[in-house]
Amino acid sequence: VGLGLGSLEQAANGAGVVVSATILKDFVWPKLFDKKKVYVICPVIDMANHNSLQANAQVSLEYFANAYSLATSKSAGVIPQGQAVEISYGARSNDQLLQYYGFVEADNPHDVYLMPALRDWPLEAMEQASGRTVEAGRLEKLARAGLLGSSIVSTD
Repeated sequence: VGLGLGSLEQAANGAGVVVSATILKDFVWPKLFDKKKVYVICPVIDMANHNSLQANAQVSLEYFANAYSLATSKSAGVIPQGQAVEISYGARSNDQLLQYYGFVEADNPHDVYLMPALRDWPLEAMEQASGRTVEAGRLEKLARAGLLGSSIVSTD
């Protein structure tokens, strides 16, 4: 056009292709094929309760309205009056829930406890506290079976 690189019609076609590709890439493709979740800070939405297994609502970003929505799940239907609106923050342990959201969930199915290897346990203190002793040879049998674990902390 101005630089002698093509006609006005070719420039308009090129611009149309760029606009169409941008719309497809930014709006259509993510809606249809990208199922990854994006996490954001969303004030006020945290007033909904958390339930790992039976969330009855979902938070989503309404892109064109530039707003968040809190809507009941299709499977939950209408939430009866007096019943809590519950969303899920995902499969999170109580440690993660406490660190990131400030609460823990009773009977959390995703909770984990990292136990030190058996060889690192203070056996003498445990024997004293319980009034019982570990049978002779029992730890050696566990070691041969590979059940004592290994220390995470290096002594080097």
